Amino acid sequence: MTPKTTVTSAPAIAGPVSPIGIHLNDWMDALLGRVNEALTLDAFWKAVVQLFQQTMPVQSCSMMYAILDANTLTARHHVCYDLPSRMQLASNLTIASNYLSRHPQIKMYTFSQILNEDPTAQDRANEQQKALPESWIEFVHLAFWDRNQLDAVFSIRRGPTQGRFSPAELELLSRFHSVISAGLHRIRLLGVQQEQRGALERFFSRCPIPVLFLDSRLRLLYATQEALEMSLVWNYGHEGARRQHPRKSFLLPPDIAAVCQSLIAAGPTDGVRRGSEDVRVTHPKEVAMVARVRIEYPSRPGWLQPTISITFCTEHNLDGARLPAKKISLDLLQRLSANERRVALLVCQGFSNSVIATKLGKSARTVECQLTVIFRKLQVTNRVQLAHLLS
Repeated sequence: MTPKTTVTSAPAIAGPVSPIGIHLNDWMDALLGRVNEALTLDAFWKAVVQLFQQTMPVQSCSMMYAILDANTLTARHHVCYDLPSRMQLASNLTIASNYLSRHPQIKMYTFSQILNEDPTAQDRANEQQKALPESWIEFVHLAFWDRNQLDAVFSIRRGPTQGRFSPAELELLSRFHSVISAGLHRIRLLGVQQEQRGALERFFSRCPIPVLFLDSRLRLLYATQEALEMSLVWNYGHEGARRQHPRKSFLLPPDIAAVCQSLIAAGPTDGVRRGSEDVRVTHPKEVAMVARVRIEYPSRPGWLQPTISITFCTEHNLDGARLPAKKISLDLLQRLSANERRVALLVCQGFSNSVIATKLGKSARTVECQLTVIFRKLQVTNRVQLAHLLS
């Protein structure tokens, strides 16, 4: 597996700043604040680089993470000198791997400490640096662990120009460990949450169900394409809805919003913030169009606020095509994208490609191509089989 690397460069910032009382002043608080406030890996790495650079002389620094073994990891590098475009720092931990295996859970160590136990580490260091325009003479590694597994390593290096680390600088770096550790945990947690949200969104995008989710302030959290379209139909009718962009023109129907607000204001009927409650809202003009408003309360009281889901129950979609009632038909529609579902349902109504193209504002060629994809996904060969399958 080839290591993934990202390299940035900037002029070196001379320093070192005395650590005596430095963690109390506004300047240091601002540097640490940027590390604490970072919400993306890019912003976090830039904040950590700035923290290192502005508190002591640095030749280069690296962040190595997603570590599977000494040679399989992802790395980001920052160098404070001109590095040729085709040249990069080593993205591995071969110099320190033996030392780390003998010192599990160690939080900070230096190259000098490794040499004291393993003099052959100098040969490995020379091999890594032989092509670099500037060599380093010392490094400090801040190591971060997930139980017994090495999770990430931050390497701060110095060359002959910067000299070796002073005891005061080593003490300062050890103080940075807890701040960087908290930042890594936060970035990892946010990454997991984003991936989970992405998985849910990908799942719901395949569901032919008009459902949307709101927070306690009625802000849209997520909506399927069908739900956005049904909101337009509720507000403007079928003809007016087709002239609107589903997402750009999204507006929660006022009568549904009023029900949501009353549910939030009333709170749970049992006085405890848990469980769920349902209310049905009927369209003022089209009685066949119904929205089911469901409010979900957190399992435990506290800072968490309720979440609202709204499911539209209707016989026709945005294009006026009849929606299938059978569960097996809904399951089959999940194999199609939202746009493909619209085409398939119009085909089931007996419309030709040219009429479907006019209704959807597409070319007949586009509809024909989408229909070919629909046939392949549903394993049918003609329009009659498609209509029978989804009837």
